[in-house]
Amino acid sequence: MDNNWVYSDYKGLEIIWLPGYHYLISAVMFGWGRFDLLPAHVVNMILGSMACGLMAWLISDVTSNWLAGLGAGVTLALMPWHIAYSHMNMPEVMAGLLLLGLLLAAYKDWPILLPILGFVGSLTRHELTLAIFIIGVWLWVQRGWLVSLRLWLGSGIALAGWSWWSWYRTGEFLGWWSRSVMAAAHDATFNRAAGSRLADVGTLVETVNQAYPLLPVICLTGVMVLVGICCFRWHYDLPRYTWLLIAVLATHWVVLGRSFVNGYLPVADPRFVLITLPALVGIGIIVIMAIPQPALRWATTAIAFWILFLSLFKQIPEFSRRAYVTHPEKAAGEYLATIAAHHGSESYWVDAPTAIYYSQLDPKRFFSSNKLLAKTLYMHENGSDIALAAIKEEKIRYVLWEDVSYTFVGQIWPQMSQAIPFEQNGYHFEPVFHYSGWELEYGAKPTSLWQVTELYEGEDSR
Repeated sequence: MDNNWVYSDYKGLEIIWLPGYHYLISAVMFGWGRFDLLPAHVVNMILGSMACGLMAWLISDVTSNWLAGLGAGVTLALMPWHIAYSHMNMPEVMAGLLLLGLLLAAYKDWPILLPILGFVGSLTRHELTLAIFIIGVWLWVQRGWLVSLRLWLGSGIALAGWSWWSWYRTGEFLGWWSRSVMAAAHDATFNRAAGSRLADVGTLVETVNQAYPLLPVICLTGVMVLVGICCFRWHYDLPRYTWLLIAVLATHWVVLGRSFVNGYLPVADPRFVLITLPALVGIGIIVIMAIPQPALRWATTAIAFWILFLSLFKQIPEFSRRAYVTHPEKAAGEYLATIAAHHGSESYWVDAPTAIYYSQLDPKRFFSSNKLLAKTLYMHENGSDIALAAIKEEKIRYVLWEDVSYTFVGQIWPQMSQAIPFEQNGYHFEPVFHYSGWELEYGAKPTSLWQVTELYEGEDSR
């Protein structure tokens, strides 16, 4: 909005973050006249609710059973991580809704919607482009190449436009892909060093605890496998459409697994599974409904919902953790607003958009690691000298430190984790704000704000 609706990012990452979700949130903010994170939370709650409704509609049509559709919608609504991310400023819930829209349009044969959803989907999450290809192949086999072409044309136009934007910003048509891979690899390296990747957890108990949020997913998968083993003719009784859901789900999970093992997926966070979670729920309900024996069908349903409710009850504290995780950044932003009210037009080095939102200050006064360090970002050579030169040139007086992968402040000045004043090359660093609230016990990251002054400026300027 600040750039006449031309897509931009104050970190200079406008070729990494796909624009679909961000344009939606910006439009809602503009219409609402409110520019904090509340519009994003409200939008995600609406999108999550719509996903449950579409889930119910799709499965009731596929199975010709309204009770199965209701069960599918309720199952998705009770999935702990669907609840947790349906109020956060992240695009995965929107991506899941778009995937459901694509699956429903393919099933109902809505050729007008296919290119529109293909266009929006490819500009929302890269995983949806993969799903669009698979859905297109299925449509080709079932309904002919012309229907597939409509879907792929929408997606192709989106990717062509995005590649042109990448070339315009970086001189590389595939810069959006190469830089996304580089950023993801950096995040994976950071989280591996911090011991927060699931594959690096040392004890069995810790591994189980981290995997627990995926229990409903594991449960439904297990139910499908058991039913497949026990019922010889289950694949004959399933609608052909089920195999499309299975193809989309299996391909996505294989790609996620390989990406995690190869170090291109930062953490084993259930939000990555969230995109195809509707497909998993749909498959599970369809398979359960295909069980020929009523007693076995109802017993399987009861077991699945019992495990689902158990996981939901167990994960209630996780919802709090997700809700509170941004509180330190929010508090830092409010503190910056207090500073700005008593001082002049200082500049700030901040990599947390949440802090910028809640400071209510002009975004042009903020600089990110990506902007200040430019091409040396991932090299770490002479990082402190380059950072100090940038601080001097941009007249930066406050630096936000966080123990997260998307800021390079902690890698340049690791001593900031101790929250003790220090001096370096003629500059004095002093913590003026350190968050120590109870939210840190729920997964919020340590956060502190540092004042930077040149030593010759004297004590009065500190």
